[in-house]
Parts: sequence; C-alpha cells; structure tokens
Amino acid sequence: MFTRVFTRIVVGLDGSDHARKALAIAVGVAKNDKADLVLVRALSAGLMSKAERKLAAAEFGFKDLEPPLPSAMFGDPNADPRPKSAIARDETENAQFRARTEMVETFLEAARQEALEAGVANVEIRVEFGDPAKVILAVAERDKADLIVLGSRGLSNIEGLVYGSTSHKVSHLAKCSCVTVT
Repeated sequence: MFTRVFTRIVVGLDGSDHARKALAIAVGVAKNDKADLVLVRALSAGLMSKAERKLAAAEFGFKDLEPPLPSAMFGDPNADPRPKSAIARDETENAQFRARTEMVETFLEAARQEALEAGVANVEIRVEFGDPAKVILAVAERDKADLIVLGSRGLSNIEGLVYGSTSHKVSHLAKCSCVTVT
C-alpha cells in the first residue's frame, strides 16, 4: 500500500551544480509521493559580480551593467542634486537588478518545465529578495512545506566558509525535514 510521505517540497535553487542535483532529487521524490514542488530563489542586493555580468551579457544580451567609471561622476550640475557617483551607481544597480530578475525568472521557469515534463503535477516558483537561508525558511513555513531540498554548496563557497552555508543554516532552523545534496 502506497503512503504519501511528503505533500509539499521546497527546493532552494541558485544555479550551482549541487542545486541542480537537489532539483533532480526533489523531482523524484515529488513524483513518487505526488507532492507539490515550490522552486525558490533569493535575489541579493548590490552590484553584480564580474561573472554575473558576463553571464548576463553573453546569455541574455544585457548591456550597460558595468560599475560606473569615474567619468560618470561628472555631468550637468543642475540636473540632480545628488552626487553624480550616486546617480551612476543607482542607474547601474537598477539595470543590474532588472537583468538579475530576468535571468532568475528564466532559470526558474526552465526548472519548472523540467519538473513538469518529468511528471510532477504542480510546480510553483517563488522569487524573493533577501538572504537565501531566510528566504527558503520563510517560504517553507508560509507554504507549509514538509520537506526542503537544497545543495550543500552553492555559488558563494568563500562566503559560506566565513558566515556559514545556506544549507547549514536551513537544516538547523527548519521546522520540517531537510535533505542536503552533495
């Protein structure tokens, strides 16, 4: 006799190889248990890394994502009372945020389609702003998840060594079962 173990599974995705493995495992569990999947990605603030800018330009055709040059600090002194460096940085951050959002939505939609094609009946997407561990935990609690699946190491390995990895934080603070994939 078949018993459903999990009904709602949250998967934290960041584009890393470990996150891809986490998705594959979550899809298998969701298909087996006829569970819903919720694919989650946290967006970070600030300027993009050089690698993110290269990806945005090469894969998505985004331009004008480079940080402002000192020459951007000069212009019409009557146009805006803020320092030109602040204006240039704000414009760059806005362009990068739009690029980051579009890239994440495209990535998550591809993951959603992959899960649907594999036989998962219900796959939802959540894109939220903030610390990845806090975002994953908040989505899991709001959506009443009974399982969280995520990769052991994401795209920020050095930061994880210093501050603690997202998977470590989630596994210690989650109110439901967690699977960490290596």
